[in-house]
Amino acid sequence: MTVTLAAAVGHLNPSWTAGAAPFDGVNGHAGSGLLIAEGDDSGRSVALYRPDVAVVLNADDDHPETFAGTADVVGTLTDFADRARTLVASAHDAGAREVAGRVLDEAPQVLAAGLSGFAGVRRRMQLLGTVAGVRVVDSFAHHPAAIAADIAAADEVLLLPVRDAVPTAADAVSGQGIEHAAVSAGARVHGADGLVQAAEVLAGLARPGDVVLTMGVGAVAGLGALLLESSARPLAAV
Repeated sequence: MTVTLAAAVGHLNPSWTAGAAPFDGVNGHAGSGLLIAEGDDSGRSVALYRPDVAVVLNADDDHPETFAGTADVVGTLTDFADRARTLVASAHDAGAREVAGRVLDEAPQVLAAGLSGFAGVRRRMQLLGTVAGVRVVDSFAHHPAAIAADIAAADEVLLLPVRDAVPTAADAVSGQGIEHAAVSAGARVHGADGLVQAAEVLAGLARPGDVVLTMGVGAVAGLGALLLESSARPLAAV
């Protein structure tokens, strides 16, 4: 949302900062007096912001190391919204972007023109390449709500060891839990201890016309590049 809004109003040369970066740049820019900033939803610091315009997309039971549940998340976002002069709330990026643009007195056609040359955001359903007719796509998705639809649509699911990114007192997410969800959705589940083994398993599963989608944080971010590596090209074996 932050990166695409910055692109949509790029003619204003806004300053912006985000957790993700566009394909062709870095995750921030120093421009004019207008600042578009992505709030840190991993902690409560977002409630300390004093924006002119607050944009809230959704609230979910995320970051259990910080929040006690969805109600706690909603309370923090409410504190954030209460400190803004204007609130934009939407369940979808596109809708929020259009309304935020209107708040800035920018017409929808101007926003569309700003996005016309936008290539995308790194690790946000990013097409890394194609080998032997198999497309390799990478995604930062790691929250249950973000990956549920992808798991439900998958024919095959390959699980790497679950990465405990932060200490939490909440019930740990296990590979068994993810496996159960995938099997319940009708997928066949496979396991791998690391990226090299994962690439070998995928080489045996993928066929021309398939899409391999890598998801998560940590080491899995390198799996797509490994699949496309010219020296190995494990997918060339399909």
